[in-house]
Amino acid sequence: MSLLDTTMQIKTRLAWLAIIPLCALAALSGLSWLTLAAMYDPRGRRAWELAEGFDRLANAAIGGKSEMTISAHAGRDSHRRWSRWLCWLLNHVDPDHCAKSWLAYRAYRGEQP
Repeated sequence: MSLLDTTMQIKTRLAWLAIIPLCALAALSGLSWLTLAAMYDPRGRRAWELAEGFDRLANAAIGGKSEMTISAHAGRDSHRRWSRWLCWLLNHVDPDHCAKSWLAYRAYRGEQP
């Protein structure tokens, strides 16, 4: 490995050391606003937008696309054990939630069902 490659790796790692605390701060800020929005305006859009943002973040953390929610991911991968478990759980709150989320994601992308 050349000196230039090593220098670039060091710069990249230093950049991540600056980015990670900023991401933690953004997550804490988002969680705080989600709590306040859910308490003071439970039917408002802000709480739902923040919750969906955390949902998409969690999906990206497990290797999914950052624009897709976990329930859409589970609806797409309904043959997998984790998705069957999640969809079973969500069906108690909203029947066919994963299938509806997958269809909504496909419509968002402009794909035919």
